[in-house]
Amino acid sequence: MVRELRLTCENIDCGHVFVAQLSVIRTLRPAEQPNPTVRIPFGTWRSQPATPANDDSPPLPANDDHGIGIALAAMLDANMTT
Repeated sequence: MVRELRLTCENIDCGHVFVAQLSVIRTLRPAEQPNPTVRIPFGTWRSQPATPANDDSPPLPANDDHGIGIALAAMLDANMTT
């Protein structure tokens, strides 16, 4: 079961029009009146919630300066105290 969607950019100056596909990938609960000609695989149920992928290390700075701002602030502070 696949459907095509015609989408248009909301920016009127852009004018981009494109096609996307929407498809069914698995069943979570079977139909009460199933169609025997349609087969959709069942998904697997997780007994425990999945562990988020980013739990291994602390988050990076949001501004992507990788601590440069902290180092510059320390240098400026050191220059002001001398």
